[in-house]
Amino acid sequence: MKTVLITGVNGLIGRRLAYKFDKCGWSVRGMVRDPGNVRTPIPNVKYYQGRLPSPFDETAFHGVDAIVHCAFSSHEIDPIRNDTVNIQGTVNLHNLAQKHSIDLFVFLSSLAANAKSTTLYGQSKFRIEQYLGIENGLIVRPGLVISPDGGLFGKIFHFIRTSYLIPNFIDVNRKFYIVDIQDLCDLLFSCVENRVRGLNTIACPEPVTLKFIQECMIKRLNVKRLFLPIPAALCIAVARFLESLGIHLPFNSDQLGSLKSGDVVEDGNLTGLIDYNYKDAAQSISNMAIDQNMDAQ
Repeated sequence: MKTVLITGVNGLIGRRLAYKFDKCGWSVRGMVRDPGNVRTPIPNVKYYQGRLPSPFDETAFHGVDAIVHCAFSSHEIDPIRNDTVNIQGTVNLHNLAQKHSIDLFVFLSSLAANAKSTTLYGQSKFRIEQYLGIENGLIVRPGLVISPDGGLFGKIFHFIRTSYLIPNFIDVNRKFYIVDIQDLCDLLFSCVENRVRGLNTIACPEPVTLKFIQECMIKRLNVKRLFLPIPAALCIAVARFLESLGIHLPFNSDQLGSLKSGDVVEDGNLTGLIDYNYKDAAQSISNMAIDQNMDAQ
């Protein structure tokens, strides 16, 4: 039986990916901060300690065929702290993978990853890509992941679901590439199973506007909402001020900056796009299971 080690296994993508690998007959190991305090354990997953930047339980690496590195702390808005946690943490993990001769290291990056990114998130993902290289591993850039359970899309969806007045501080006609979370997990599994390497994109090849995404959300929820234009600079300045006071926000200043700047590639410039019959945004959002226990899926 083949064995996969997934970091961030309790996260939005890691958790669903663990179900996928288990369903397809793989032995699944998951890295979490505290293996003794997993609130909703995934059946058939064996948990090990793995905390960015360290420590990692090295027994988790024994006999592993592939590592899928999903863990990333998007809450780190201090550049020095971000370098320590996300970048050095990935370096430490990769070094252990090499030490234990693990054949395939998969890094879950982002379409925000590029040298010109104006956000800490995009810059960090790009720097990790540059460190890892593409010769011996697999780097995957997914589009905006469509799921109500978490991530940036999930936060927007939750906000529209719970608030009547919705502040709009970016160009609603800005386009984003999206990917249904099930499509993403199916393709990630296929990449690992077939030992795919290099830099690949997993996203629906037709980008959609934020306005269209919002309209699909409202239709899915069957609600009416009022959108209020607010200057982006004001939103980001207020977020940074509140963060300086130690106040936790649903959207941190870096995430707001990412939405404002539109950390997306130019139309048609999707490096290594994997050919697949992707669900489009309308299909994906209309089919979302809201308030469904994922363990039953």
